[in-house]
Amino acid sequence: MYLRPDLPQGVSREQPAEFRRAVGETFGKGGVTWIPCFSLDRTQKILYELHLAQQERLLPEQVPIYCPSPTAKEATALYKDHRRSGWFSPTIEADADAFSPRGRARHRSLGPAATSSLKSQNGDDITI
Repeated sequence: MYLRPDLPQGVSREQPAEFRRAVGETFGKGGVTWIPCFSLDRTQKILYELHLAQQERLLPEQVPIYCPSPTAKEATALYKDHRRSGWFSPTIEADADAFSPRGRARHRSLGPAATSSLKSQNGDDITI
């Protein structure tokens, strides 16, 4: 498992390319890439950056992306529902998949034994 606490904390306008490069590099080493973030706003920014990383071919489209937070799932649904409400940039408004990187269909519930279950997983994934 790779934990990247050094990833840019808030994917700011100055850092998104560095974030995507760092995630692609870390994922390329194999195993689980864990990206800690909050449910509202940062999660959606991370999902968008992972979507762009896939478009830029820094991450494969088949990579499983897990978002175990029910609150983040609800907030992301609101972002998707209001994508064209003037809240976002024209680029995001035009991109129906902006908050849906490929592979995000999977959800994992993390309980007290989260660390051991992550270590025992077969295959590579990204968990936010």
